[in-house]
Amino acid sequence: MGIMLKILCDVCGDLTIEYCRENNITIMPMVFTLGGQEQAYTLEGFSAKNFYDAMRNGASSGTSQLNIQNFIEFFDPILAEGNDMIFVCLSSGLSGSYANSVAAVEQLKEKYPERKIATIDSLGASMGEGLLTAALAHRRDEGMEFDEIVAWAEKNKHHVIHWFTVDDLKYLYRGGRVSRTSAIVGSLLNIKPVLQCNAEGKLVPVEKVKGRKRALRALAESLDQYGENIDGQEIFISHGDCEEDALLVKDTLVKTFGCAPEKIFLSAVGPVIGSHSGPGTVALFFRGKNRG
Repeated sequence: MGIMLKILCDVCGDLTIEYCRENNITIMPMVFTLGGQEQAYTLEGFSAKNFYDAMRNGASSGTSQLNIQNFIEFFDPILAEGNDMIFVCLSSGLSGSYANSVAAVEQLKEKYPERKIATIDSLGASMGEGLLTAALAHRRDEGMEFDEIVAWAEKNKHHVIHWFTVDDLKYLYRGGRVSRTSAIVGSLLNIKPVLQCNAEGKLVPVEKVKGRKRALRALAESLDQYGENIDGQEIFISHGDCEEDALLVKDTLVKTFGCAPEKIFLSAVGPVIGSHSGPGTVALFFRGKNRG
């Protein structure tokens, strides 16, 4: 059997188990805390409903970045089996995990000089990180070589567009993303912020709209405004335990913009982003114009 190229992503990419199995993507687990209790964050063990219900009931949640040893322990067995690997990491604009993955890869290159190993700063989050990972898996399956895939990733990660909206500003306030005044006034006036992931991989507000339906509509319209070569591309939607709203966005994409329903994939927002955005988050990810 020849050398396999493994495509990896941390669990923050919010890809479903089914999608990962179908596309031969390996997911690295993490740990999060909920109500002071530490829990493993894996695709198999995470219940979005339980997590967001706990948040709705006032439980605090948080995550810690992956350290160098975490990466070495996860990557080493994959390399020991004779595989090459490309790891896609949560944005360096949101976490220190990427810097730790780079340090781990440098150590492992010394241990496995014959292996090809790379880590990619996705400059993304949730299924935006997942969308980049999926694209690399597709390139691999089409026969693209390791170096070409890494170059493709570095060029095209700036074209993965992230738009999302939240239902309750208090979670963004807790995470330091909006001011206390903005959170209070926004809640009173039913203002829903629409945010994006910018060129540095940080979450930034784009606009404020009045009412939930308008905010969801703004997400769908971002595809028309910023999308490129929409025909045939995969589009991802993630949500904070509000599947009906995510399906409403999907329905708009299909009926208004002619997107193929079988190319639109839904998943839950995991606890890393969900801790900051809260229940009721809806996010849309697609490939389009350069974020820079």
